[in-house]
Amino acid sequence: MRAIAFGIFTLLAPGCVGSLCRGVDCEDVYQAGQIYLVDTTSAESEVLRASTTLADLTGTVDEGTDWSAAVHQTSVFVGMPESSRIAKWEPEADGSSVSSLFVWRGPWRELGAEVVVVDPRDNGIPDLWASAPGHGLDAGAVIQWRAARAGGRAADANLVLHGASPADRLGETLVACPDLTGDGLPDLLVGAPRMSHAADSGLGTRAGGVFLLPSEAELVGELSYAEWSEQAILWSSAESGAAVGSAVACGGDLTGDGVPDIAIGAPGAGDTREGAVWVLSGADLPPAGALDTPTTVGSAAHSWLGTALAIGDLDADGVHELAAGASGANAGAGEVQVFYGPEMQLPRTVIAPVAKDEPPHVGSALLMTDLDADGHADLLVGAADWVDGADFDAGILAIWSGSTARLAPNLTLGEDEDITYSADHPFQRLGSGMVAHPLGLIVEGRTRGF
Repeated sequence: MRAIAFGIFTLLAPGCVGSLCRGVDCEDVYQAGQIYLVDTTSAESEVLRASTTLADLTGTVDEGTDWSAAVHQTSVFVGMPESSRIAKWEPEADGSSVSSLFVWRGPWRELGAEVVVVDPRDNGIPDLWASAPGHGLDAGAVIQWRAARAGGRAADANLVLHGASPADRLGETLVACPDLTGDGLPDLLVGAPRMSHAADSGLGTRAGGVFLLPSEAELVGELSYAEWSEQAILWSSAESGAAVGSAVACGGDLTGDGVPDIAIGAPGAGDTREGAVWVLSGADLPPAGALDTPTTVGSAAHSWLGTALAIGDLDADGVHELAAGASGANAGAGEVQVFYGPEMQLPRTVIAPVAKDEPPHVGSALLMTDLDADGHADLLVGAADWVDGADFDAGILAIWSGSTARLAPNLTLGEDEDITYSADHPFQRLGSGMVAHPLGLIVEGRTRGF
């Protein structure tokens, strides 16, 4: 196993001992977002300092933490929800420098919680979609800027979709999918995991929901929920508190019929919140309304299966695998369950962490992507709550390389992974998010704020 540490020098903070502020009272010191562009093909030393990463983008206290990221070509669109803005970061092709930043902003609270870029015209000028789940007393909103080039204001937005009611948090998840409706263009999935429904709808209170927003929908301007939702398909649950849409994934064939499918997570489902995941066949999508029996459910009470989802073809057999996080399993230690298609009822692999004094909630961030271009997807598991010695919430990112052999039935995070990316200071929350990039891998975290 190769151990690789990301580092950034942190100045002495008031009340701290030594060069770093450590301990549970030090979290307020680390209140700036940071993302790293990592060259995953050349990581051969056991320790990789920040100065040897391809590039990094470090924010300020005003720009906040909990960033999100989306990639188009080599451009990185960075959502900064605490400051309600989105920045376009341009690492140079050789990774040596960074060009100017362009910024999109607006009056929507938590703008940039999720960002998605799609290029429906295939001309290299993408549309930018961003969510603001905190807008309108947490009703949420989804905003689109078409042909996003060099920043934009609220007045430049082409489309604003408002959530139905306070606390629905429309846009908590936002994912672009390959064509699901037959028009050849990508479609959008929008999650609202706290959404409530009308008493006569057959759907539960705070059951949540996922909207399929088809590309052929003729939507423009600022639209209320009633105005735009008629052109979308809403999937939810009859169970109150299910939190449908907490995680959504698409883009791979899970059922073996050659058509991309959808996976939807509902970590609040079940009498004891064991959680549930639905796999929806892209060849036969269900009608709007309550989803039928889940494809798989959590194995124990308070597992929260469906916290995070990822799809990829680990064994390169043409049928994709599904990784599902259960961040509450094992008293909060968490685990990741890997299901090999097309059979999805029981996991073939369970990944749990080494014993820790503080629960790391493994399974809160997942990604499958082919990092080494060998034709096999690799599995990335992030645990931002990972405590490393005295470093609270330092975070960790573990990588298992895909191969022709299936993963072993039981694996231990912290021991069995092929590559480990670890933090060098507390509250870095490394692995809170990961996105593939043509030059390597985008890894999200945080650092000291100024």
